Amino acid sequence: MISEQGWVRYPAHSPEERRRLVAVAARLGEWWGRPVFVAAEDVTRLRLYLAGYGAEFTLSGATSG
Repeated sequence: MISEQGWVRYPAHSPEERRRLVAVAARLGEWWGRPVFVAAEDVTRLRLYLAGYGAEFTLSGATSG
């Protein structure tokens, strides 16, 4: 979970799924009072993460989440 490890990966195969996850990230950010960022890992996955858990991320070093 994002609250436990600072980031989480979700499948996002369609534009609708990607829009939904961006909206979820915005709502989580409002709820927690801190921004939740969204990054595309590839064409089928999005990564939601908190500040401090995004800059060090690379696909080759990623672990399943």
